[in-house]
Amino acid sequence: MVRLRIGRFAWELYYTRTKSVVPGQQLRRRVSDFLGHFGYLTALGEYVMTDMVWLRVFASGGCGMICCYQLLQPKVQTISVFWQIVYVTVNAFQIYLLKRAQPELNHEELQLFTQCQEVFTPRQVCSMVDLGEWRELPDGARLLGDGASGEVFFIVAGSCEQSANGLPVGITGPGNIVCDTDVVRGASATATVTAQGKVRCLTIPVEAFRKLLDKDPDLREALQTIVARALVVRMSQLNQAAKNHQYRAMLEVVCTGDDDPRVAAQIAEYRYWHRISDEDHELMVSSLPRCSNYCTDLLQVVPPTLDAVETADR
Repeated sequence: MVRLRIGRFAWELYYTRTKSVVPGQQLRRRVSDFLGHFGYLTALGEYVMTDMVWLRVFASGGCGMICCYQLLQPKVQTISVFWQIVYVTVNAFQIYLLKRAQPELNHEELQLFTQCQEVFTPRQVCSMVDLGEWRELPDGARLLGDGASGEVFFIVAGSCEQSANGLPVGITGPGNIVCDTDVVRGASATATVTAQGKVRCLTIPVEAFRKLLDKDPDLREALQTIVARALVVRMSQLNQAAKNHQYRAMLEVVCTGDDDPRVAAQIAEYRYWHRISDEDHELMVSSLPRCSNYCTDLLQVVPPTLDAVETADR
């Protein structure tokens, strides 16, 4: 009888193990609570991130800790754990795509990337080079307009003249794209672009380029940035060309009249406020041989407004 009682007591003591089981459960509960709270706090960090890599890092970290919290519970919610793991896996793969090593560029590709590095990535440059070919266009070659080949041109060396309705509207240099937006949409071109001297460029067929834009929205956004910059430069060139044209007309009128100092002062003031340089002045004077002496003297005239500004500064 005594032996039976001692055996029963030992059996109950073995399966109870109070001192070892309770502290272990408490530690597990505390760890799971910490992971749960900190996981949700970390996931909130993704709402204040502007960089895509760090956004995905915070999202994956928070989701991973919540997944661990679920696994530490007495009854695991398998559906929640499964989709949390899928979410972390997708974000980890996207982080890999964003941080993977960039391809090496050759001399011409590096030249194009350097000129457009604010908008294009090395991988985007390689994708465009794979679709096109490098060409050297002769002087007078037409890139856009009637008789053009209907391609997209990325200029890396040389310059091109832009014209509309037979009138020059600006100059396009390295780092710019020659592609009318109407051509990309499949309509007819509204402007003409011709090479001034030899031009080195990357040419891509329009259809292939349109398909590449459909596959890569980031590339489309980068292209829109380049087109917007080119439009700003073109408008600035048109504005300056209109001012120069008006200034030339003024010179042609005043040089036929009397040598009035007041008129010369007003012309000098016009030059100052409209930012007409001495080089542009001499260029317009060269087209007016009969006014060369009078117009050359205008360079020595200081506008009254400029005197007033300098006096006020002192």
